[in-house]
Amino acid sequence: MRCLPVACAVSVLLLSVEARGQSCPQFRPTDPSGGLAHYDDLPHVASYDAPMGQVRVWYATTGTHAPIVTPTGPSGAPVNIEIVGEVMEDALVRFTQLGYDPPLRDGDYDACASNGGDDRLDVYLVDFASGADGAAPVEQCQGSAVQTCSGFVLLDHRYAGYPDFRTGVETVGPHELFHLIQDAYDANLDRWWAEGTAQWATKQLYPELDDLERFLPTFFNEPGRPLDSPPGGVTSGWLYATAIWPVFLGETRGADTIRSIMETMASQPLSALEAADQVFALNGDDLPSTYLSFAAFNAATGARTGPNAYSLGASYPEVALGEVTAGHGTVVDERLAGFGARYYLSLEPRELSLDADPEAVAAVAIPFVDEALDPTAALSLPAVLDGPAVVVVAGQRSSKVDAHYELISQPAPEGTGGGGAGGDGGAPMVDDNDGGSERDGGCSVRSVDSPRRPGGLLALGFIVAALTTRRRLRVSHNGEQ
Repeated sequence: MRCLPVACAVSVLLLSVEARGQSCPQFRPTDPSGGLAHYDDLPHVASYDAPMGQVRVWYATTGTHAPIVTPTGPSGAPVNIEIVGEVMEDALVRFTQLGYDPPLRDGDYDACASNGGDDRLDVYLVDFASGADGAAPVEQCQGSAVQTCSGFVLLDHRYAGYPDFRTGVETVGPHELFHLIQDAYDANLDRWWAEGTAQWATKQLYPELDDLERFLPTFFNEPGRPLDSPPGGVTSGWLYATAIWPVFLGETRGADTIRSIMETMASQPLSALEAADQVFALNGDDLPSTYLSFAAFNAATGARTGPNAYSLGASYPEVALGEVTAGHGTVVDERLAGFGARYYLSLEPRELSLDADPEAVAAVAIPFVDEALDPTAALSLPAVLDGPAVVVVAGQRSSKVDAHYELISQPAPEGTGGGGAGGDGGAPMVDDNDGGSERDGGCSVRSVDSPRRPGGLLALGFIVAALTTRRRLRVSHNGEQ
């Protein structure tokens, strides 16, 4: 389900297999007995069949759910209705080209009379009386351990909050369609994985859209939250922001990795992270080390984006950095649960090590080179740092029980210099998919929050204060915060 981040009052039962599965109730907008977003005046309902014969668009011509009247297009239907059919059929084709199975068809229901009249994908334009702007309700389901379901799509009838109607349909339509594709694999996907991959999939079709990026602050503002533990309540921005995980997998492990995880979940009842661990194992990797690499990539965004980082990392928000205090001994003493991460700025030359259960917590340090971070040049702790670096501490298990960790600082060995590490400490954390990279020498002292700040060694408190004050970006299309 797609929701505007301001509110999401449409019940998540729209996606509930338990509530909507086997009984297959009559609840489409066109159902005579009344249903979800029921059209007010059924005699004044029209439909449009898209040219390839894969999609049928339903819309009211009068009443609350009627879209804005537009000129007639070549088919005789209003132009905006033709746009919906075009976008949804194009998305069906292109998702199939990416290797995904199509949604389950709805043409042969025994229990459901209201299936749109045939097995085309039915899309209904409705007036959402809340912050939602799209939904993909499931309808008829099959299976037990793993359930698969067919369904239909609800899209907003006007998309007034978007730059134009086409942009709204391109942003939301493929997202909802991808939910039906997910339901053809496993209708009980973890919700964060379902929303995150739907965001990622839409970005594959329309890379020029910025919908994925506009949600990211909610994730980067709370990196210590475990990846599979979304916040409660109706605000759903964090769910969409977890798209950064499939973005990482697609860029470092290949786009087929996302589909392989989906296929693994279709074969047996697994969580998204359990399925990911199985897929990684096929390539000699595992979930803990992959998550650590992911956490390192999330340090190298915004003004910190360097080589081998996210392709669009410069447009992403930055994680706030905590303080690695000056001096030696224990310089950080904290706890971390699940697959979450924390980030710290270290300025002075030092030898840094981690005291923690290695099954629960791991850490790397990424030296600054030319005011940027290369996540593939991360050094496993213990490591010797001869200049500024970001220290990344990442959870290594799914358990949400707090794990204690300490960062221990010792004086850097005499003669250390030149690169980001000296002596024997700290091997670079190499990404298996790009072979790693050679790190340039000579880490420069910098203000990490912005490359436009004056250079030179600023007071640590000033830098940390600037870094930890992050403003949430706009997350609406109409100018609201």
